[in-house]
Amino acid sequence: MPYKPCPKCQKHNGVRTLKCACGFRFRKSKPYKKKSVPHKKKAVSHKKSTTAHKKKNIIVKPKPQSKKLLSQLTPKPKQKTPVAWTDLEKGDKIRVFKDSGPRMILSDGVEICIGHYGIFTVHKLDLHGIHAYGKNGYSFLWMGDNQFSTQTGIKRIKHKIKKLSHK
Repeated sequence: MPYKPCPKCQKHNGVRTLKCACGFRFRKSKPYKKKSVPHKKKAVSHKKSTTAHKKKNIIVKPKPQSKKLLSQLTPKPKQKTPVAWTDLEKGDKIRVFKDSGPRMILSDGVEICIGHYGIFTVHKLDLHGIHAYGKNGYSFLWMGDNQFSTQTGIKRIKHKIKKLSHK
């Protein structure tokens, strides 16, 4: 690990340490200043262009767009009707969002998400969740009530899902 020695007490300090334990202050480095460079002007040619512009002052009218094109350009309103996970059927495609689902709680209180995420195909439903197949094979997606197991240190939290399509 890189270090820098204190000139006063010879103790090893981290490279980003500003003050040693003995009280010695390391000098701060000055921020990088960008040198100002004068802009160079482009050489201007005084020669006349060899191509003659015959068409001048032409007004270009925009082409009228058909109704079909206008309807394609307007964004379609998103469906905001939530789908209950119990209404899913075999073959439905669902998206499971990252950082949702069960979490393992470590002894120092840090929570690690152990849930699945990505696109899945529903295989069947259970009392507590969804049996589905995804990119990495079979997965069980917990959708039951929130629970905490003191034996394992796992907090069961529902996965957040969105229905994509049917079969």
